[in-house]
Amino acid sequence: MQNFFSFRLGFGSVAVWFAALLARGPLAPLAHGQGGVPQEGDDGSGSKGEEKFESVDPYTRGEDAALAALGYRSLGPFVVMGGRSTVELTQDLGGIGLIWIETAHFKLGSSLGTYKLKGDSQEKRLLAEECRRLKDRLPSFKLPTRALDPWLRAHLFAQRIEELYADFLAQTGFSEADFPPSTRRPGGPPTAAGMGLYLGQSEKFVVLLSSKGSTLGRFTEWAFKERQDSLCRRWVEGGGMFVGVSADSLKAHTEGLDVAIWCYAAFLLTNTFLEGLRNSSYCTPAWLNQGLAHYFSRRIDPRWIVQGGDSENAERLEKHYLWAPRVRALVDNGARSSWEEMMNYAKGHEIPSHEQMVVWSRAEFILTLGPERVRAWLLALTEGGRPNANRTSPEESARMLLERQKQANSQALGLDSQALEREWARWVKQTYPKK
Repeated sequence: MQNFFSFRLGFGSVAVWFAALLARGPLAPLAHGQGGVPQEGDDGSGSKGEEKFESVDPYTRGEDAALAALGYRSLGPFVVMGGRSTVELTQDLGGIGLIWIETAHFKLGSSLGTYKLKGDSQEKRLLAEECRRLKDRLPSFKLPTRALDPWLRAHLFAQRIEELYADFLAQTGFSEADFPPSTRRPGGPPTAAGMGLYLGQSEKFVVLLSSKGSTLGRFTEWAFKERQDSLCRRWVEGGGMFVGVSADSLKAHTEGLDVAIWCYAAFLLTNTFLEGLRNSSYCTPAWLNQGLAHYFSRRIDPRWIVQGGDSENAERLEKHYLWAPRVRALVDNGARSSWEEMMNYAKGHEIPSHEQMVVWSRAEFILTLGPERVRAWLLALTEGGRPNANRTSPEESARMLLERQKQANSQALGLDSQALEREWARWVKQTYPKK
């Protein structure tokens, strides 16, 4: 099944369509590239291979104290999944070199190359803040002035994804205590809903950030028997979830900015967190998955809009990444779907372009109700998992999930659809400027 999005810049006229694959499928074993394996010649896509990197991390030197200060479990080699190690990935994929970092909740692989700072003022400010936080935990770290080397980019993304995970927990009211250890035996069936340390998943999230689209393509073709050169999101057989992003394939649409790639990854990761929450398998509503993904992505930098739906009104959208006053205008003019209508969206790509702003705003509004209520609401939405596909038709499954959403609204939030619509509209008028 394919979900189509367009990724639009706040500046410029450009749209890119990509597939974010959500179907379940086994993730083949990953492996270890720490060793600075050079990639020479053609890699199968007509482009040269990935940049060579230092075999030893120059920032931690692999020392236990430095890794502990950063919250890392390992720089490898380590088992990623399926009983296979990072070393085996290098062998099986013909020597593709990857930096691997295992954190508390993620196994991150990166082949992102050296990034020369581009003088973008917003990115410069964000990078300075991130580097200061990194230096707080690693005093020997020196702030970069002109470029981010491959190891530094991997460290920054490791920090970013863990901070996003913590922010997601804080905003939704969950804590580590909500996710008990999995009791699944190796080779056994997936865990029951709610079991598993990682938002209910039994295995850590695996994230692959590649410089070249061909690297992600070769990996996904090997792992899933289906090539994805731009993006990939997959369930992993036996527990866990995978997100892959290729920076080079997005370069024309991101101006090559590191912060834009991070906004893109944050959007996909938020989708993944929600859809895998409590191992419930896509029980959270499509509008919330899309809206909350916009919320966390735009908190990083609102200029970079991951947009769902078709390209209708694309030119108007591309000129206005400041969504708050535009949502205010939609509310003032009554030109948006009702809360009840919004609840019926089955997939993120079904949400029209102008409605992407609306679901962002409504997700933001839900968070203002407080973490305790949001947590209770998400628990109600995911209780029992998705209806059994072998016993329920797609139409009946959609009806059951819609009914569950209505019950969660009333029981956990104390508001039905009409009340939510009124409260949200009132909040918009109190919060968003007219211009």
